[in-house]
Parts: sequence; structure tokens; C-alpha cells
Amino acid sequence: MTKSFVISCEYATCAIPEAYRELYQEVEELVTSPEGWDSGALNLAQAFAMRFRTQLIHGNHTRLLIDLDRDGEDRWSPYSVQIPEASRLRLADREEGTYRLMLRQRIEDDLRRNDLVCHISVRTVEATDGRVTVESFDPGSFGEAMADAWRTRLLQAGIEAGHNAAEGSALAAELGGTFPRDRYGFVRVRVAQSYFLEGRPLKWEAVKRVLLDTLQAAADDCEAHFVFEPEPEAEAEPAPPADPPAEAPEASEPSAEPESFSQETTPDTSASEPPPGAEAEPVGETDTQEAPLVEPSGQGLLF
Repeated sequence: MTKSFVISCEYATCAIPEAYRELYQEVEELVTSPEGWDSGALNLAQAFAMRFRTQLIHGNHTRLLIDLDRDGEDRWSPYSVQIPEASRLRLADREEGTYRLMLRQRIEDDLRRNDLVCHISVRTVEATDGRVTVESFDPGSFGEAMADAWRTRLLQAGIEAGHNAAEGSALAAELGGTFPRDRYGFVRVRVAQSYFLEGRPLKWEAVKRVLLDTLQAAADDCEAHFVFEPEPEAEAEPAPPADPPAEAPEASEPSAEPESFSQETTPDTSASEPPPGAEAEPVGETDTQEAPLVEPSGQGLLF
């Protein structure tokens, strides 16, 4: 069985396009606060992407411009809602539409080449307790099993971690409704920003290493619960029994009548007749012992 990882980070930056900067002149501090972006999330997401050798898909602007995890009017902040509607629709198509299209294409491609796809959405939250929360959005799915296994591994590594069944993510709802729930799992991890900003309760590099190692271990643990059973092969029909080798015709017997053991032997054929009870050796027949079966080499599909 093979698996792949898709890494995304919706609130990676607090950048504002030049065309809309005037709207945020009075609230620059708000834009650079946790209201505008997740500090440290992009750094963590890049570490995941490097570890699992996959492309990172991330947002390019502050969520106070457009929230990539919401739909409709909910995606606009009190500042971006002032943008004329026609411009907002173009902005939504350019930012949100492109972002989700990239994710769908990447997941589709990975599902064609792998049995399981683990989608990890990376966030940091304004907290100082050092807690890590793993969220899943589809009960009974591969994503839920993945989140639970990750939480277990984090606890074993000494990290205070929880697993929540979350709701309200438009992104998770769209992707989860598009792809098979037993092969695609959407999991969101929320990490306390105190690790990144203050180095407590652990140094940032140390907690990143734990998160990477435990995610790999959780994916391996979860894989065993989503093993695809191969379709049973049709039983081969038993081969018909081989016909017994035909005896060589007797030169001195013109008829096909079988020889009787009580019949007296005639002087002309006694020398060529086999003794009673013995079978005549078939003429020109090779050794009839079956060749040993060749065991398969083990090469083929690897899972």
C-alpha cells in the first residue's frame, strides 16, 4: 500500500495587495496580529512539505482580505466587504478559486498514484499552554482515524494534545465531499504560537521535529486499518486425470483382446511376454515424474 501527503496553509501571510492597502491604513496592527494571519504556520508547513517531499500549497494574503476556509459573505472581513461587489467576485475567483483548484488537482493526481492521501492543513493559534489540537471533519473516515492516531503519538511523545471533531470548515466540506472518505483524509493541526514566538514550553525546532516524527508514525499506524483486500481470484478448475499410457501393441496378437492371466503361454511368445503381474514398459516414454512447482518470486505490486 502506498500513501502520500498534501500540505496546505490557508493563513500563511499577512500581506495586502497594493490595490487594497488604503482600506487597512488605520488597522495595520490588526493585520499583523493573529486576526490577520497565523505566525509560524508557514514555517511549520514548509517543514512538513520538505519532510514528505511534497509541494506546499498556501495562501498569499491576509485573511482580513479573504478567508480561504469560508464561503459566501463569511469570507469577507469588515474591511474587504467595502470593496465593490464586482471586484470582490474577481478577487474570490483569483484567490479562493485558484487555491481550491490547486488542491483538488493535487489530490486527484495523488489518488491516481497512491492508495491513501493524507491532507494536513497547518495552523497556529494564539495560546501559551503549549497545546496541540488535531481536528477531523468526517466521522468514521480515514481523516478521523488519522487524527486520532496522530493525537495518540503526540501524547506518547510528551506533547499535550487533543483530538476534536470539528465543523464549520468550508474547505474541508468541499474536499471531503469530492473525494472518497476511505482514501482521502482532511486533518487540521493547530499548534500554540508560544512555541514559535517564545520557545516555550519547548523550543520551536524541537516541537517541529516531534510533529514531523509523530505524523509519519501515525500515518503508518493508520495504514494497517485501511488495507484494501484484494479481490478473490477465481479458483482454477481441476485438470482432468491424465490418461494412462497406452501399452505397446503385441506384434504376435492380431486381436485387441486383453490377455488372460490364466491363459497358457505359447511357445512363440513366452520369451517376449512379461511375467504375470508385471506391467510392460511403454516404448520410448520419458520419466513421468512431474517437475517441481516454481514458487512465485514475490515481485509484483507493492503496497
